[in-house]
Amino acid sequence: MRLNADKIQVGKRYVMVERPLYKAIVTIIADERGKSGKDWDGWKVRFEEVHGRMNPKIGTEISVGWSEKYSHYAPIEFYEIEEATNHE
Repeated sequence: MRLNADKIQVGKRYVMVERPLYKAIVTIIADERGKSGKDWDGWKVRFEEVHGRMNPKIGTEISVGWSEKYSHYAPIEFYEIEEATNHE
């Protein structure tokens, strides 16, 4: 099940999916919630492993997230690693 913003923690690794481009194992390296407005849920992530059509280099760091008000427009989803591998 897709994780809500309040379940995502700095220092932990997750499966991050940006459909239809890629699925990646990422480490959350910074909490950026509120950075782009009070409704913004965002994080800085580092790519550890990537699968898919778009392949950012391992070690690349980017900011990702969504506005809670418009979360249905956000292509980014986070999953627990164990859950994602059990449902493939």
